[in-house]
Amino acid sequence: MLVTYVELARILREAREHAKLTQQELAERLGVTRPAVTHFEQNRRKPSLTIIEKWATICGRRLRLDLIDPQNDDFTPSAFEVDLLRRIRRLPDGERGLVDSLIKVLPRLDAIPLGMLAEQVGMLVRSYPSAVEDEAAGEKAGNRG
Repeated sequence: MLVTYVELARILREAREHAKLTQQELAERLGVTRPAVTHFEQNRRKPSLTIIEKWATICGRRLRLDLIDPQNDDFTPSAFEVDLLRRIRRLPDGERGLVDSLIKVLPRLDAIPLGMLAEQVGMLVRSYPSAVEDEAAGEKAGNRG
């Protein structure tokens, strides 16, 4: 499973909550400050692999790490990712260019919380009908003729 930092932040928060630990309790056990835990959970700071391993152990979880050979990657996009790509393809050229520009600068956006960027892109994409709705409308039109 491919996990973004936004998803990792959510996973870490949910693990802590499932373990019924406060941010302060987890921070003390991790050997970090409570604000550091808050920053990890809000994707404002990226935790080290050591912190992630300790976090998982403290919360009674296991950490599984896969190193994927990019030449032999059997990655299958999720339904959400497929729908997102379909929506992006249906954007008018000018707006598709904006999305393309965002994608090109993503590697340089370490200072910007990805959640903020994802929210902006999501708002743009949500303003257009989903691929499923488009396909259903196309099928209805085809049945009429």
